[in-house]
Amino acid sequence: MKKDSRAAFVICATLAMLACAVTVAPAPSRAFAEKIVRVGIYENKPKVFTGEDGKPAGFFVELVEEIGKREGWTIKYEQCEWADCLRRLEDGRIDLMPDVAYSIERDERFDFHKKPVAESWSRVYTSPSKAIAMMSDLNGRKVALLEGSIQQKALEQMVGGFGYHVEVVPARSMEEAFRMVADGRADAALTNRFFGDYFYREYGLVKTTIIFDVVALHFATGQGRNADILETIDNWLGRWFREPDSPYYRALAGWMEKPAEKTLPAYAIYVAIAAGAVILFAAAAIFVLRRQIAVQKRLQAELRVSREKYKGIFDESVAAIFVFDAENRFIDANRAGLDLLGYPIEELSLISMTDVAEEPSALHAGERIRNRPLALKRKTGETIFVLCNASPITDSSGSVIGALSAMMDVSDLKKMEEEKQRIEQQLLQSQKMEAIGRLAGGVAHDFNNIVATISGTAEMLLKSATPDSPEWEKLKRIHKSCMRAKELSMKLLAFARKEKLNVRTARPEEIVNEVADMLESVAPSKISVVVEADETAKIVNVDANQIVQAVLNICLNGCDAMPDGGKLTLKTRGTLIDEETASARGVAAGAFSVISVKDSGEGIDESIFDRLFEPFFTTKERGKGSGLGLSVAHGIVVAHGGFIDVRARKGEGAEFSVYLPAVDNTKYESQEKEPAEPAQRNACGTALIIDDDKEYVQMISEALEFSGFNVATALSGAEAVDFFRNNFRLIDIVLLDMLLPEMGGKEIFAALKEIDPGAKIVICSGYSVEGDASEMLNNGALDYVQKPFDIAKIVSVAMDAIARTQAC
Repeated sequence: MKKDSRAAFVICATLAMLACAVTVAPAPSRAFAEKIVRVGIYENKPKVFTGEDGKPAGFFVELVEEIGKREGWTIKYEQCEWADCLRRLEDGRIDLMPDVAYSIERDERFDFHKKPVAESWSRVYTSPSKAIAMMSDLNGRKVALLEGSIQQKALEQMVGGFGYHVEVVPARSMEEAFRMVADGRADAALTNRFFGDYFYREYGLVKTTIIFDVVALHFATGQGRNADILETIDNWLGRWFREPDSPYYRALAGWMEKPAEKTLPAYAIYVAIAAGAVILFAAAAIFVLRRQIAVQKRLQAELRVSREKYKGIFDESVAAIFVFDAENRFIDANRAGLDLLGYPIEELSLISMTDVAEEPSALHAGERIRNRPLALKRKTGETIFVLCNASPITDSSGSVIGALSAMMDVSDLKKMEEEKQRIEQQLLQSQKMEAIGRLAGGVAHDFNNIVATISGTAEMLLKSATPDSPEWEKLKRIHKSCMRAKELSMKLLAFARKEKLNVRTARPEEIVNEVADMLESVAPSKISVVVEADETAKIVNVDANQIVQAVLNICLNGCDAMPDGGKLTLKTRGTLIDEETASARGVAAGAFSVISVKDSGEGIDESIFDRLFEPFFTTKERGKGSGLGLSVAHGIVVAHGGFIDVRARKGEGAEFSVYLPAVDNTKYESQEKEPAEPAQRNACGTALIIDDDKEYVQMISEALEFSGFNVATALSGAEAVDFFRNNFRLIDIVLLDMLLPEMGGKEIFAALKEIDPGAKIVICSGYSVEGDASEMLNNGALDYVQKPFDIAKIVSVAMDAIARTQAC
C-alpha cells in the first residue's frame, strides 16, 4: 500500500512538472514555416551593428529577432556598407533592410511598413576648436557624412537655400565620419542623433546647436517584394506599442545608452522554473510569481527612466519642437518652441497652427515636410520666418492622429538675404541710371548747340530792332522760348551730373532750414512741415544751391503724395558707411551726413521702385508733372559723391534719405565775400573760334564782330592747330568747344599750349566742367562757359580773358 502511495506521488509530481514545462514553452509558429529572411546589416550603433562577438546587434536587430522568433523565420544576416545594402535591397539580393529613413525619393525605390519604428533627426558634431555653432558657420567648411545617406541630401538642400558652400566629404560609415573630424580631415560630421549622441565623446567631439531634418525610421523591402514581411512587422509593432512592458519598449530602454551588464538569459529562467517544479511545484509557483513581479517593476522603472530621458532630450533640444493633434492644435512644445512663439504652454495648448501661420494651409497632420519655409506670428504680433520639418504620428491601425514638427528660426538670415537683394537691386538701378545719364548728357550737349545758335541770333536781332517794330515781339518770344529750353537742358545736365558745380562747405541744418523756408510759400497749407535738425551732423562740401534744389524736389514730390494734407518731416543726422555698403552704392566708405525727407502720404508701390529716378517717369496725371524732379535730385546727389536711399510701402508713406560725404567740422568757412570792383573792358583783339557747328560759329562770329573783335574760325581740330601755328602771335583769345571730329578738345588744347604756352583759351561747351574740361582748367585754361549762353556773357568773358594780361 505504501508503494502504491509513493508511486502515485511520483506520477503526480511528474505530471505537474510537464504541465509547467508546457506552460513556459514558446508556441510554435502559425504564420510562416521555416521562412528564410535575408537581412542587411551595416554599422550604425546603437540601432544596428556587429557586436564584439561577430553577431548582429542593436535596437532594430533585437526587434526583428523577436518578430522572427514568434513567426518562425530563419534570419540570415548579410554584412554590407550602407550604399551597397540599398543596392542589394533594390535588386533582391536581400529581403529586408533595417533603419531606413523614409523619404519621397526612397518611396519610389523601396516599400515601407506603415508604423515608424522610431523618430530621429540629424545633428552636426565638431571638434571643440572649430567654433561651429550656427548654420552660417558651415560656409566654406568640410562636412563628413555617410555616403548616400538621407543626411547628405538634407544638408545640400539646407545650405543651398542660404547660398552657402559646403564641401561634402563622403564616408563609408558613421565611425569613419567621426574619425575624419577627430584627425582633421573634416571640420564637422553630420549623423543621426542616435549614433552621434552615443559616440561623440569617444572621438573627442562636441554637439552643436545645428539640428534639422526630422525623419521616420522603418524597415524597408524592395519595391513590390515581401509585402507579407512588412505587414507582419506592422502587426507586431501595433501590438507592442500598446503594451508598456513589450519587447519594443524593453529594446528601446536597453539601447538608448551604452549597454548595461548582461542579465540572466531567458532560458536560464525556464531551467530554474523547471528544476523548481521537479523539487516542489508550489515553491516554483511562488518563485515564478515573485520573479514576474520583480521583472515588472524593473521594466516599469526602465520605462520611466527612458521616458524621462526622452523628455530631457525633447526639452533641451535647441530646435523648436512641437506636437500637434489631427486638427493641427498644439499638444506640447519644448522650451525652444515656447520661446520661438512667445506663448506659455497653457496658452499655446488653446490655439492651433492656423492661428500662428500666415498661410492657413502651412501644415497638415498627415503630411511629411522637409525644410519648408513658413512665416509665423509670435504672440507679440512680430512675424518670424522658420524652416519646418514634420512627420505624421499614427495609431496602431495606421490612422493619422497628429504630427511631430521641428522648426529652425531663420529670420535673421532672411533679413540678411532681403537686404542683400535690396542693395543688389539698387546697384543695378544705379548702373541703369548711369547709362541713361550718359544718354541725357549727350542729348543736352547737342541740344545746347542748337539753342545757343537760335538764342544768340535772336539776341543780335533784338539789338538791331526797336520795340515798335513788327518783329520785336516775335523775337522776344523766340528768346523767351530759348531760355525755357535752356532750363530744360540744365535739368538734363543735372540728371546726367554734367552741370558745373560751385562747391563750398555747408552745414546740413542750414540746407534743411533753407528748404523749410521755401516750403512755407509753396507747400499747401494742409501740410505741416517739421524740421528735426541734428546740429552735430558734420558739414559737407557741396554746391549748396543744387543740394537745396535736390531736397526741395524730393519735398515737393512728398507734398504731391499728400493731396488731403499730412506731415512732412525733414531730419539731419550723421552716420558711417562700411566698405560693403559703399561698394554696392558706388561711393567711398567713411563718414556721411544724411538729410531725410519723410511724408505721411500714400506710399510707393514696390513695382515702380526701379523707375523712380528715370527722367520723364511720373505717376501723376498728364500736365501735372514733368517727371524730372526726382531724376534731377538723383543726378545732383550722385554728382556730389553721394546716393539716395528710399524706404517706402504702399499705404505707409515714404522716406527719401540723401547721403552726402561729410568732412571735418573745423573746415567750415564763412561764405561772405567782399564785392569785386567792376573792371573797365574794351572790345579789342582777335578771337579764334574752334567749333564744328557751322550755324553756331556763324552766330558767335557775328556777335563778337559786332562787339569790336576780329574773328577767325576753324571747324576741325587739324584746321585749328595749323591756323594757330601760323598766326598765334595775332590771336588774343581762343574759344574752344570740347567735342570735335578727329581731335577732341583736350588734344587741341594740348597742341595749342605746345605752340604757345601763354595762349589764352576759354572752354565753351554744352557739357559741364568735369573730366577733361576740369583737367584743362587746372592746366591753364582761363575760363569755362556753358552753352547756351547770352551774347553779352560770352563777350564779357572774352574781354575779361584779354584784360587779365593786357589793356586795350
